[in-house]
Amino acid sequence: RVQQGHGLMFTVGPAFWGAAVGDPYVSDVVALLHFNEADGTATPASVLGSPTVSNDGSGSAPATNAVKSTSARFGAGGWLSAGGGTGLKVSETTGAAAPYTIEFFFNPVTFGAFGRFFNVASSGSGVDFGLAAPAGSVKYVDVTGTNQNTTGTVSTGTWYFMAVCFDGTNVRVYQNGTLIFTSSAFARGLSSTTVTLGMGCSVGMGGADGTASFDELRWTHGVDRSAGGTTPPATPTAEFPNS
Repeated sequence: RVQQGHGLMFTVGPAFWGAAVGDPYVSDVVALLHFNEADGTATPASVLGSPTVSNDGSGSAPATNAVKSTSARFGAGGWLSAGGGTGLKVSETTGAAAPYTIEFFFNPVTFGAFGRFFNVASSGSGVDFGLAAPAGSVKYVDVTGTNQNTTGTVSTGTWYFMAVCFDGTNVRVYQNGTLIFTSSAFARGLSSTTVTLGMGCSVGMGGADGTASFDELRWTHGVDRSAGGTTPPATPTAEFPNS
């Protein structure tokens, strides 16, 4: 927006929505999980939207798949430990708008043979896509379960900010604000269907054997926060804002 006054002209850009200064797209957020619950919580709550949250590991492996309250990514908050084929599922029925943005922090603990640590599935169509890190090399897992190479690499014991943005035509994957993958051929719309995000677990996709720490999951439906690749999502320096 251009403002004038006293002979001055300047442009006011979009808010820095990676930091806690307010989110201009808060009404489009269908899930926001901070993982700040008590240690051992198996089904953390979403502070925005009304997704269904379930935990594959709450019965079989609660020590592995639960909120942890020590060594948080930000301040005194918590984080989610998940993986080994069981983890957290976040489901929501989406509207008709095609663009979306899915963001979260990821800290690999073990990679596993397949290294799949995150995937997305839709009712009626099955697996849409996933992310994997076999031997530390980040892969975009397409709808057929095939690994597509990216330029990203990760190491155990390090936090990474991952963002998947879809503008209606192209999917883009960012790691710490850097574009590591883009494709139209493997892009998947998530419109007018029940969509499930799997953190550390398999949602219709085998080989989800990586284990990791997760934090700050935000799912925005109807908005590509990268603006078609022109403004890569910056790595947040604080928890995502609630308003």
